[in-house]
Amino acid sequence: MGKQETADRQGPQGRKHRLPGVSARLDRALELWCCGEDVQFEKPLRNIFLSIFALTVAVLTIQNIVSAYRSMSEPQEQLVRTVERLLTRQKALGSETLDQAVSTISTDSALQTAIGEKNSTEIRKLAAGVFARKPDGLHIAEFTIYGADQKLIFRAVEPDTAGDRHGPHPGSRDISFQSDLSANLSRRTSGIELGPDAEAVVSVFRPWTSNGKLLGYLKLAIDIESALAFTSSAVDAQIVKVAEAGESYGLKGQSFHYENIGGPVPGGPDIASIAGFSWFDSINKVLLHERRIYVLRDLPVPVTGTDRPVKLVLVKDVTRNVWVFAQQTLFSLLAGIGLALLSWTVIHRLLSRLQSSVQRTTSRLEAEVRENTRKLEHSAFQLTEAQRIAGVGSWERDIATNELHGTDEFYRIMNIPRDLPAEEIQASVHAQIPEKEFIATHAHVKRAIAVCGDFDFEHSLVQDHGDVRYVHVRGYVLAGADGKAARIIGTLHDITERRLAERRNNLLANILESSLNEIFILNTQTFLIEYANKCALNNLGYRLKDIKSRHIWDINPVYDAESIRRDVTPLLTGSRESLSVESLHKRKDGSEYPVDLRVQLLRNDDRDLLIAIANDVSERVQRENETREAKVRAERLAYFDPLTKLSNRAGCQRDAKNRFSRSDRPAFLAHVDMDGFKRVNDTLGHLAGDHCLEETGRRLRQVCRGLGTAYRWGGDEFVILANSSTSDPNELCERARRLMRAPMEFSGTRFWPTVSMGIALCPEDGNDFDTLLVNADLALYQSKEKGKDRYTFFRTDMKTDSEAEAKVELELHDAVKNDQFILVFQPQVNLRSQSITGVEALVRWEHPERGLLSPAEFLPIVEKTSLAPVLGRIVIDTALAAARHWLDSRLDFGRVSINISPSHLASGLLAEHFKEAMVKYNIGPERITAEVLESVFLSDNRSGHLEALEELYDLGVHIELDDFGTGYASLTHVADLPINGLKIDKSFTNQMLQDPKKEAVVNQLIHLARSLNIGIVCEGVETEAQYDRLRMMGDFSIQGYLIARPMTFDRMTDWMTESADDLYYVI
Repeated sequence: MGKQETADRQGPQGRKHRLPGVSARLDRALELWCCGEDVQFEKPLRNIFLSIFALTVAVLTIQNIVSAYRSMSEPQEQLVRTVERLLTRQKALGSETLDQAVSTISTDSALQTAIGEKNSTEIRKLAAGVFARKPDGLHIAEFTIYGADQKLIFRAVEPDTAGDRHGPHPGSRDISFQSDLSANLSRRTSGIELGPDAEAVVSVFRPWTSNGKLLGYLKLAIDIESALAFTSSAVDAQIVKVAEAGESYGLKGQSFHYENIGGPVPGGPDIASIAGFSWFDSINKVLLHERRIYVLRDLPVPVTGTDRPVKLVLVKDVTRNVWVFAQQTLFSLLAGIGLALLSWTVIHRLLSRLQSSVQRTTSRLEAEVRENTRKLEHSAFQLTEAQRIAGVGSWERDIATNELHGTDEFYRIMNIPRDLPAEEIQASVHAQIPEKEFIATHAHVKRAIAVCGDFDFEHSLVQDHGDVRYVHVRGYVLAGADGKAARIIGTLHDITERRLAERRNNLLANILESSLNEIFILNTQTFLIEYANKCALNNLGYRLKDIKSRHIWDINPVYDAESIRRDVTPLLTGSRESLSVESLHKRKDGSEYPVDLRVQLLRNDDRDLLIAIANDVSERVQRENETREAKVRAERLAYFDPLTKLSNRAGCQRDAKNRFSRSDRPAFLAHVDMDGFKRVNDTLGHLAGDHCLEETGRRLRQVCRGLGTAYRWGGDEFVILANSSTSDPNELCERARRLMRAPMEFSGTRFWPTVSMGIALCPEDGNDFDTLLVNADLALYQSKEKGKDRYTFFRTDMKTDSEAEAKVELELHDAVKNDQFILVFQPQVNLRSQSITGVEALVRWEHPERGLLSPAEFLPIVEKTSLAPVLGRIVIDTALAAARHWLDSRLDFGRVSINISPSHLASGLLAEHFKEAMVKYNIGPERITAEVLESVFLSDNRSGHLEALEELYDLGVHIELDDFGTGYASLTHVADLPINGLKIDKSFTNQMLQDPKKEAVVNQLIHLARSLNIGIVCEGVETEAQYDRLRMMGDFSIQGYLIARPMTFDRMTDWMTESADDLYYVI
């Protein structure tokens, strides 16, 4: 029951939901039918009109056909009824006649006697009397008498017809009582049968009795052919008797053919052509024969008296009826079409006007809608823009649901997403209000809600990323129907700019008041002072009320009323924006001080004002004087070297730029470098070095007097520029050699410094300063290479040599990349034990064009480039790889000696490279010797070299000083440096037998090493005499061609394997 009630309640509502859906779909179909959005009535109305017209024509045509068919069917129905009445009438007459005949025969004793005797002549005569007494119009076709024994006694036909009948009975059969009796039993009241000549007859069969005694049977057949003919003519049709002719087999099984047994139909078709129907089918067909149309219909009258089925068929010619029907139908159709065209013309005209009217109305309405929409959008845009420009957003809050809605400007000010749910907006707003301000604002709104009143307050918003906004909130509370607060409507005004402007104004006022500049506001008409800031009042000694009554020229004695008006006129006319002058201000006590005065026009809303800003420049003037003097001093320091009293590099470059820009260029440029300056610093200290530089500067000034100008280029390098194009460089060089070789003395110590010089001539060696400096530097390098303390003039082949070195440098890079460096090894043996104490690794370059190159051919260039650490790493890695192989082969090689280049030592990577290779090949430091040249400790980077050497020493690597005694040897190096041994240069070994001094040096060095408990290796042992002499000096190691020449790794391995135990054999 509950579900039913629910369904009943939902039913109408559901139907309401369904009907709009159907209506919407119908509207959509009509919209598509009416050409979419463009409303067109003509197309759908034309289609509807044509559909109705076609339906009307079809209905009328069908109605005409039905009416015509009924009109043609009515005569046939009438004919059937007429035939039935005819048969009834003829049978009634036959029965009456037969009853009369029976009555006559029953009273006619003579006939009874003749029948009993079977006297045919008498019977015929008596029967003739029966025919004579028949009613008019009754044609007796047959009269038959049977006896009581059911045997045929007499049979006669109508005399006037018997002779006219030809042919046998179509269903000829033996005449017998049984056949007549069976026919009579199956006969119906309305039925007919065929006579002997196939005529249509109505038969009556009666028993014949007299006084209760059966005498026999009587049969009377009445011919109704004339009656049928009369009936046919009455209905304008022919009645045809049709009998079955035979059977055939068609597509649908058994079928029958029929033939006309009553003679041809006048002017009609051959009924024998009817086929395709079983006997039990009703014949109801329309036939077309010789351009005539016939309707065939069987009559529902049974026909008996034959052994073949026979039917009565009504044949009616309906050609005229059909023709008349076709004419009428065509006329009606044409009339309908004409009427439809006329109607459509009128309707189309009306529709066109209606369509035009609708289109005009639609266009007008659409234009009005567009205009109204435009106005609404413009109004909305104006409102939105007005809110945006004014920074005012409106909002509305439902107190019951806490839903908050606002305009676009509201969301922009609050920085809230536009699609945020309404119930979440209030929480987002509250989250932006600082806690202290939120309490106050909440109280304001709460009071307004309580009394349904107004509220007005300001607060700040802290938004994302710490941005702060200030807003002014105003609004009121609306009461509901119950008198309680229902809605809150308000505005949100972004006053951030105003608040910031107020702060800026306050800040500017504070800045203005606390400014260190004097600021005055003047009246443009009277030039009275209307305002002066604190700085101005303090500087001038006035109070504000006192200074307001004074003109500007009262505090500025430089100007008067006329000059002030003249100078500020361009400001008043707008031709100038500001006026800046240097002037004087006069204090209240009459003292004056300099100021920088800047005046500009301020156009206010109601009047113009002059703003004068004065800066007390008393201190600035003083500072400018001091700065000017300091600038002179700074410029001197920037271009002057205080130690040597010469111009420095910057001064040289400045002077060179000026001199080489003139046509009278300097005749030469000399590059000067002090020899042995490092030694002075190391041996005598930096103060001695400074004294040496100072004295060198003094001497160079003497050397250059009248010939050029000397500059300190940097460190211990100097540059000399000729004074003119005619200065003689040879004279300058001779002066330098003579003056610079004089001894110097510092703290009681005398030393003899020398200089090396390189000279480039102008214009032979270059036309600009940079080119001459490069060429002079190449010449200086040659002076250093040739022994120092000399001067060299630049030659072009020096540049060629430099270019050759550059080419070799490129090839060295390729050599590193293509692994062209190899190591050869030279053994070191002990004089006494004859055992191998070490193997020195010597680098070689397998040049692809020049063959195997010795270190002397490329190491000097390596030292000048950044390749020294790279090549050193390759040597260390290859040497330790060889040591690993020998250790794995159980060959005792002592220690592998590796020569360390100065550049590699100074790179700071040396210890790292050793550690990396030692870990890689698992070689301990006790198997490694690092050979270092003594000269590296005399260079400028002595401390860096010493740190790297100490790191190796601490690592456990054996350190040896290589080529000891050939450089600036110092016993302090042997005593102070972290070394484990010395290597005596081969120059001592080679001359030891010829020069006793050299032999004494070798002997002393060996004893020195023994005293310091460090090892020693003597290089260059090439003869047995040298070997014997050294052997007498002690127990140490030797190295040289006498033992073995440098060998490749494989030969060195074989040498140690095969010959290490037979030292004399090797020698």
